[in-house]
Amino acid sequence: MAVITVTGARVAFFSKSNADASELSAIAASLINSGGLATNRLGFGQLSDVMVRGKNGFVILKSLGRFVLVGGTKNIQAFTKAAAVLVQHAPELESILADIPEEDW
Repeated sequence: MAVITVTGARVAFFSKSNADASELSAIAASLINSGGLATNRLGFGQLSDVMVRGKNGFVILKSLGRFVLVGGTKNIQAFTKAAAVLVQHAPELESILADIPEEDW
């Protein structure tokens, strides 16, 4: 789980694996920005989520304004639950994070 800025700056990061925090932050920022560009160009409106499915797991990136919440799991049931929780709590998280001055990141 991580909270990053849309530019890839790491705000918070936790992983049970040996994932490189800086690398994951950069990748997540790239994915969220590419997804936003795609939804914009295709006329689908503002980006909400990016979901990536691998052979052995899933990653979800939830857009929170200037920030991105990143989560991942190997279990489809856990992924479905995590996605629902992110949707439920995203407005409150976005509101909290919006109070952080831009110059701090």
